[in-house]
Amino acid sequence: MQPPLTIVHAPYGNGSPYVPTLAERVPQDPVGGDMVTLWFLTTPGDAAASVTLYWTRNGRPQTPIGGRPQGRYESFDQWVFELDVVEAGDEVTYWLDAAIGTAHSVSDTFSFVTRRLR
Repeated sequence: MQPPLTIVHAPYGNGSPYVPTLAERVPQDPVGGDMVTLWFLTTPGDAAASVTLYWTRNGRPQTPIGGRPQGRYESFDQWVFELDVVEAGDEVTYWLDAAIGTAHSVSDTFSFVTRRLR
């Protein structure tokens, strides 16, 4: 029996501004005009057949984004998603749905508000 499919995402990584992790948000605190990249892991490796990122901007659903695998390993797979350029003050909410056969695993919901440059 295969272990359950799990999704890992830590928007702020391990808290270090110098050592990125494999499942964080880049940039961690977006500023208006930034392109936001989201990294996720699924475990076990080579299990997820598809992953889809769902997101909203200022409460309005945006077009879902299919994941691109950046690496497939025995213990995990790494996925990357690129959001549109965010504007200052945007409220963004996002979550991931990963499928393995007919079963789905859904991540927690994450959010951020885009900062303004001073």
